[in-house]
Amino acid sequence: MIPLKRHVNGEMPFHATGVGKISDDLEIFTKQQHEGNKIAADWWKASKWRAFAERLLEESHGKCGYCEEKLGLKTPETNRASVDHIRPKSKKEYQHLAYSYFNFVIACKKCNSSKSNSFEILGREIEQPIVKIKTSGKKSHVKAKGFSIDPKKLWAGWSSPLRIFDSSYQKMSAEEKREQPKLINPYFDQPNKFFGYKIVQLDKGNVVEIYSLSKDDKSIMRADYTIKTLQLNRLELAQSRFKEYKQFQRVFTRVESAKKSTFWKKKEKRRLKKKYLSADQRFSGMFRFFGDQKEALHKKGRTT
Repeated sequence: MIPLKRHVNGEMPFHATGVGKISDDLEIFTKQQHEGNKIAADWWKASKWRAFAERLLEESHGKCGYCEEKLGLKTPETNRASVDHIRPKSKKEYQHLAYSYFNFVIACKKCNSSKSNSFEILGREIEQPIVKIKTSGKKSHVKAKGFSIDPKKLWAGWSSPLRIFDSSYQKMSAEEKREQPKLINPYFDQPNKFFGYKIVQLDKGNVVEIYSLSKDDKSIMRADYTIKTLQLNRLELAQSRFKEYKQFQRVFTRVESAKKSTFWKKKEKRRLKKKYLSADQRFSGMFRFFGDQKEALHKKGRTT
């Protein structure tokens, strides 16, 4: 897992911002009121979040936002990208975020199904939507707060009768901190501070497993919860990591043994390092960790 950033620039689906978003928010809110907060699974419109798939895949550099397996939108089922709701829409306290761009992450089928509706927190749940009708003279205004954030922040200065507060991405960040989710979120957390990688020898061969790198109890608990919830050490994934690692070793060894000049070898090593540490490289979080370890050992050797 590596840190990810939201791409709020560029064209957004109509329902993601402005009038379209407000309409969807109120539709969900109204449905909750009628259904007693129990919205049936078949009521949701999957097209609403699938419309973000291409943008989310670009944000995650063509990989699962959780395990870093390479994905595509039109690839075979096993490597096809799916949109995961970080905060599950199946839980009534998060239903108002079902169509929220900031609640999405691209994920592989395995991570998505493993996570399912798991989402435990250590703090307080995020604020629930509140809608009030305020009449002033002959005009009625709908005032609302607690809805998900408009990525384009189009609410400021509107003459629309619908006024939505909490209109900043920073507020969503504050909500995230207050809720204190156990799940490591690549958009809000720094995964490299939580996860380490190690080669483990099994009966079926060597694998690379993820482990908790943290030192404090809370961070260890969050890392362990994330690894277990997403099954980040499932056998096929751990085997794929090791195969990718061995492939790097083979390429690096070929460069080392090549009958070329020292200048060429240094240049080629820099190219390989840049490639394997780049965000779009499969399992780049693993290569970054091993690279940092090697650098730390190198520095330690120079000081002793």
